[in-house]
Amino acid sequence: MTAWILSLLIAAVPPGLTPRETEADAIVRYVGIAEDAAAVAAGPEEGALIAAIAVHESRLDLAVDQGLVRGDGAVCLMQLQHPPPGAESDRRICFAEGLRLARQSLGACRALPIRERLASYCSGRCELGRVRSREIVDIWQRLLWAHPFPSRARS
Repeated sequence: MTAWILSLLIAAVPPGLTPRETEADAIVRYVGIAEDAAAVAAGPEEGALIAAIAVHESRLDLAVDQGLVRGDGAVCLMQLQHPPPGAESDRRICFAEGLRLARQSLGACRALPIRERLASYCSGRCELGRVRSREIVDIWQRLLWAHPFPSRARS
């Protein structure tokens, strides 16, 4: 699953687009991101969800990944508002907490249309964050459609 998640990351945010990181360095870092996402995800859908959230929230930015930049007080590639200890320096902790919050949001906001069920992840409440939820779900769906997991490839 790691290689597949890596392909999603590269498709979503081509490496080497920033002067702070060479393409080769970005690819090495993306491999680590993919390994950590695969280690946390229960399957391909969750791996793609982690990728979609990280792409939307941080654009896989090197400075965010290194903990040098925080957005609105949020940390790590998943931009967690209330991160558990270690999330800023350990991607697996970051991804595990982000995935826990995403699952919680999908359940808590189940009365909303599917594209809005990550509203709680985005804002802390189902009533807010619906636009950002739609953006994340759209990325998630595009990644899954354009890059199906090999065992589920379209004919």
